[in-house]
Amino acid sequence: HGSDETREVLMKTAFLPRVSAALAEAVTGKSDAIEHIEDLYRRHLFTDRSVGGEITYQYHALFRAFLKSKASTEFSADTCHSIALRAAAALQTEGHADLAFALFVEAGEWSGAEKIIIDSAPQMLAQGRWRTIVQWVENLPSGRLDANPWLQYWLGRSTTFLDPVAARSVL
Repeated sequence: HGSDETREVLMKTAFLPRVSAALAEAVTGKSDAIEHIEDLYRRHLFTDRSVGGEITYQYHALFRAFLKSKASTEFSADTCHSIALRAAAALQTEGHADLAFALFVEAGEWSGAEKIIIDSAPQMLAQGRWRTIVQWVENLPSGRLDANPWLQYWLGRSTTFLDPVAARSVL
């Protein structure tokens, strides 16, 4: 039934802050998922479209919150967790480390969040985004930092710009 499929696509893609055709397919497993979202946009229903390097869609904030709430009642907690992880992995693959990190944190998937920090830190430091690294590490549970020397290293490297004395003890 078409409306059931549309509902499922909308609830699953609501885990993404912005939805492209590739991201919609990655999260839903349906090659035509973006068509459901395009239909909402054409009917002027709670959806905006941006045209840049690729066409992306964004649900209005309240609509997205509603869809995520519906997903949490219609899908099991394990299914919601799985959708969030697929969304985060797809975002990371598409080069949206910031958005993927936020989803990993929201899902409590600390190893995924840590991997993003470690993989992104060299480029972020080169771009002068050391504060973001510090903020990301602060989002992790404290025990995670102690257990991962690479997190300590990148936190120390980032803290060097803010407080070199404190950075020395971290390093």
